[in-house]
Amino acid sequence: MTPTAKKVCYKLGDFSVEAYQLDGQILFTHRLIGETVGKSKSTAQRYCKLHEGELPTPVTAMVPDKNRPVALSSYQAAIAYWHDQAKKGNKEAHREADPCGIALLSQWHSY
Repeated sequence: MTPTAKKVCYKLGDFSVEAYQLDGQILFTHRLIGETVGKSKSTAQRYCKLHEGELPTPVTAMVPDKNRPVALSSYQAAIAYWHDQAKKGNKEAHREADPCGIALLSQWHSY
C-alpha cells in the first residue's frame, strides 16, 4: 500500500513554503521545488535526475490534492536546487530560498 503524506506549510522568518510530511521527512513535488524560485516542474525534475546519485532517493506517496501516487523529493534535493538557481543568478532564489539553506531544519515551524 502506498503511504499518504500530509500537506504542511513551513515558515522561517518571512519565508514560507508548502511541502508534504511523511515519517518525519519534509518532501516536495518537483512542481513545488521549481515554482518556489520561479521555475518550472520540468527544470526541477531535470536537476534532480542529473544529480540523483548525490541526492536522497525520491519517495512515492499519495498526497491530499492528487488522486494518484506522486514522486516526492527530499528537503535536501530542494535546497540543492534552490542554491544552484541562486548561483546561476536567479534573483527569486536569492530572495526567497536562501533562508532555507542557512536555517537548521529544527528552526522551521509548521503551521
